[in-house]
Amino acid sequence: MTAGDLRHVLSEGDESVTNKMLRYGAHLRGTRAFWLARRKELIDQIEVLGSPHAFFTLSAADLQWPDLHRHMPKEIDVPTGDERAARRQRRLALERNPHLAATYLDERLKLFMKFIVMPTLNVDHFWYRYEWQERGSCHIHGFLWMKDAPDAEKIDWEVLKNPDSIVTEDEQKRMDDFVAFWDTKISAANPFPREDENTPLLGQHPCNKDRNTLQNTKEELAEMLNWVERHTKCMPGYCKVKQKVAGQEEPRVLCRFDYPMACRSNAGVGFDSKFRVRFEPRRNDRLLNNYNVPMILGWRANIDMKPVLSKDATIS
Repeated sequence: MTAGDLRHVLSEGDESVTNKMLRYGAHLRGTRAFWLARRKELIDQIEVLGSPHAFFTLSAADLQWPDLHRHMPKEIDVPTGDERAARRQRRLALERNPHLAATYLDERLKLFMKFIVMPTLNVDHFWYRYEWQERGSCHIHGFLWMKDAPDAEKIDWEVLKNPDSIVTEDEQKRMDDFVAFWDTKISAANPFPREDENTPLLGQHPCNKDRNTLQNTKEELAEMLNWVERHTKCMPGYCKVKQKVAGQEEPRVLCRFDYPMACRSNAGVGFDSKFRVRFEPRRNDRLLNNYNVPMILGWRANIDMKPVLSKDATIS
């Protein structure tokens, strides 16, 4: 068919060609039809396995990871000790060799899931997808099905939204068991939190360090958290959003991730700014993302992790 034939068929209201185009589009990565197909696959997986237990995000420290840049061609000569030139070399390598960065990330993720996530969190099934930012960097969103995690679907979370509701002993025990389980998996506490927010982070970036030099100590964990795990910048177009307030004409501007968050000495259950129930880990830093210790030490970049409270939230 020519373009003129196609326009004529569409103008006549013939939907057969449109349906074929949609089916074909499901094979073109990045199209709406492609992501709808992936969403249906996730829904099918949930129907078979039940609701996933955890949602996770992994960012790529592609400007820092030394393992990645060992595979990159040297775009410019870098004098020894010149970190500014070294950073420019890494940036040029990423811009000119995106296929190497994507291939490396895919292999890194497969090994990370196999040797760290699955054994340490007792995972038997998972699902994830890649998302590419405008500047070319990638991050991963995914779900985990864990063998020993409590079933959040058996808990009536809505009862917490009504202060007059009575929580039965059995329901309270299920909630307490849920919190106790995730308290061992997720934290927002820094073993050595920053004392002065205005002090710049100095020295070598922790994501740029050779793995052979690492000991996985509390000091190294704190260094990683302070460099990559804190939500230090709220920006319009990214996380700053306007929210209507009852009784007020002007909406309030807030962070869609709800930072800064209240510190707490014990894990529990609370509500986000949209009054949705959420798990709240122990926290001594109002700007720290949720993290799992083995995951962030193994991944060596920003992560996020949270329990899934219902399969409806997963699909939406």
